[in-house]
Amino acid sequence: MRAGSRRSHRWLWVLIAVTFLLSACSLRHVPREPYKAELLLDVGSTGDASLDVLLGGGAEPPELIEVGARIGEEAFSTASRVSIEIDGNSEGPDFAVLHVDGAYIPGQAPAFDLDTQAALVSLREDGYSDVRVTACLPAVPRSVVLRPSVAQVSDNCWRWRVVGADDAPSILLVMHPESWRAWLVFALYGVTAGAGTTGWLTWLRSQRRRWSARVVTIGCGTVGLGGFLVGAILSPGILGIDNLAISGAVDPFLFRTGSIVVGLVGAGGFLLSIGSVLMGFFDWHRPPRLPPPP
Repeated sequence: MRAGSRRSHRWLWVLIAVTFLLSACSLRHVPREPYKAELLLDVGSTGDASLDVLLGGGAEPPELIEVGARIGEEAFSTASRVSIEIDGNSEGPDFAVLHVDGAYIPGQAPAFDLDTQAALVSLREDGYSDVRVTACLPAVPRSVVLRPSVAQVSDNCWRWRVVGADDAPSILLVMHPESWRAWLVFALYGVTAGAGTTGWLTWLRSQRRRWSARVVTIGCGTVGLGGFLVGAILSPGILGIDNLAISGAVDPFLFRTGSIVVGLVGAGGFLLSIGSVLMGFFDWHRPPRLPPPP
């Protein structure tokens, strides 16, 4: 194997390792002080929601389940089902996770309504006088009323610090999903996978390593990277496949399965596109590979 090829393969393995490590970093920072707690709400795209309950002072699983069950009854009384599990937190302090089904009904203008006052009063009675609440909403066109008003911490997330009963946040969210946004994401990731694959096949099948093949290889890789970056940059705020599920256009199971497939296609196309660009550049200064003598 030539030196240039070894270097390109090394960079590909480094990229794969970094991608894996970043995806594995899911440690929650549970408060240490026994009077602090944190609630992390994530409204899903199939009528579901999840709530991470982080209790300070090293709360044990039985207490986490008890407090979590109370919060589920008080905050999600209209949901069809609330289940609780303990998250081991990657060797960190445990916390409870509430999985909420039927938090809202998908459709053309679904509404999600949450009032945390009763749940936070219950937490204060348990000794948690300093509570932080973070709410992350789907990246779709929407109108949202938040009380009390609070600054955004990202495009789709807000955070409150609750030190009194009047600080308990309430959320009224009305979503206006547009399915074309999701199909555009699919198209962009399809471009990424198709361009990356075409670049690799061009490089592999070019027997003479002509300059034209190198141009095609680099060009396809660049187009693939462009499609992936456009989708990744615009998805959190403008696009987002959540539009497809929130509108009720697809079955929740099909949506979850399709999301995994689309993610794998996008990631695979991204790696193929990077490899296509690297192979084209590393191969640029090599002499053409001549066919075997007759």
